[in-house]
Amino acid sequence: MIISHRPPPNYQAILSAFPAVSKGGVIFAYGDTIYNPSHVKVTEALNIHEQVHSQQQGGDPEAWWDRYLGDASFRLQMELPAHLAEWLVTRKTAPNRALRRAALGMIAGKLSSPIYRYTLTKRQAAKLLESAEAVAMDGIRILDNAK
Repeated sequence: MIISHRPPPNYQAILSAFPAVSKGGVIFAYGDTIYNPSHVKVTEALNIHEQVHSQQQGGDPEAWWDRYLGDASFRLQMELPAHLAEWLVTRKTAPNRALRRAALGMIAGKLSSPIYRYTLTKRQAAKLLESAEAVAMDGIRILDNAK
């Protein structure tokens, strides 16, 4: 994906929906571009997270963002697979169990962040990620056994 240090095209709409974004530290996928106005370090895990959003947007990022900003249920449906992809990459690279647990907590903390305006606790977000991971791993096992 291309990385731009400008705000995304719909930045004012994002700020209207999520005023906390103005504090910085947030990146945005819009089409094939990661908009990174705060110059956040885009790790492999964050890049994967944003690639998921780019794929979700298909050919119409404007319509995706309009729905994302106005529909909390849709937003959670979009964020869960993106955070899961981020977690799976992070999990692979964490050298030990303690660091994996810390990483899961950090990612769950982002998913339950007030910025998204959910009513999820960090613990609930971690459980969602772990459940989604189990389903993803079962799907991979099923595909492997089908070969």
